[in-house]
Amino acid sequence: GFSGWSHAVQAISSEVIPMKHIWTVDHDFMAVEMYTKSHANAVHLRSGQEAHELRNGDQHEYNSVCKAFQCDIRTPWFLSHVKAGSTDIITWSPPCQPWSWAHTSQGFNKNDGVVWLHALVIIAHIRPPIFLLEEVSQFAKHDQFDLVKKLIYWAGYEIISVKSINLREVIPQNRDRCIVIAVDRQSTRLNKIFTWEHWPILPPASLRVARVILPYDESTMQSMIPDPKILEMYFDRNLLPKSYDEGVPRNIHKKDLRKY
Repeated sequence: GFSGWSHAVQAISSEVIPMKHIWTVDHDFMAVEMYTKSHANAVHLRSGQEAHELRNGDQHEYNSVCKAFQCDIRTPWFLSHVKAGSTDIITWSPPCQPWSWAHTSQGFNKNDGVVWLHALVIIAHIRPPIFLLEEVSQFAKHDQFDLVKKLIYWAGYEIISVKSINLREVIPQNRDRCIVIAVDRQSTRLNKIFTWEHWPILPPASLRVARVILPYDESTMQSMIPDPKILEMYFDRNLLPKSYDEGVPRNIHKKDLRKY
């Protein structure tokens, strides 16, 4: 996922103005389709032609909708529809497999790891004052993280926060993630001192309140079922988070892993 937000003035000054999601990019058809179903003002754009047709139509509609581009970040035709300097915050979530202990953990040595670099070059072009990067918690401990920091500095940004949080506080899923926040080093309108606040108090998360229950067909259902090899990987005790392993007997059964 790769998304742009505008009017993020709350992060830049003392004035509070609601943020507006103005565009998002994902290579996966289902990811974009789910996004457009859960966000009423989003329009699914599968090609440059569809984006041009939208832009050449009703200008009010074009400016008011969130453009959900289905696009490979390595062939960024969507940039024709995103003006440099028009985005206040970019949030991005590159492929996690290259940085995860549960997968290759080869970073930039894998093709899907290089996708991270393509995204950074695009950020340097769009030039938001702030970007927020979300990755697996292992990301900040990876042996290439020093190179990551140098590349971010090379792109003209300064990291002001690296923090690992568990998203179960806000979504119905137990998932540790690394959040990196960086700001434009050349910007004079940014307060570069950052302090984490607590998440707002929310009702207990469930699939229903998270608005992720969608209609599905047989082919979609089949794509959601992991094959036996993937299930074996998830039931490998050695790939569990270290916090789970503390004080747990070594003769744990698969049903206990499934419960976890």
